[in-house]
Amino acid sequence: MRLAFIMGQHLRLKLKGMGGFGGLLEALGRVRQRRSRTGPGHKYRFRDEIPAEAMPAFRALGMAPPKRVEKVS
Repeated sequence: MRLAFIMGQHLRLKLKGMGGFGGLLEALGRVRQRRSRTGPGHKYRFRDEIPAEAMPAFRALGMAPPKRVEKVS
């Protein structure tokens, strides 16, 4: 729990001035992912669209959002 708190505080400082941190968490909380198998050895992960209000957070952290569709092993 301590690590999660430290990471949360770091994220708050990094995103300071971007609006409500709670709103950002709420927006990211709406994103869901599902896994699907289309055949032997063909597993994929699909995620919902990331809300526009969450995209500045990825830029501020220097991160690319996760791929919309990703093959997993």
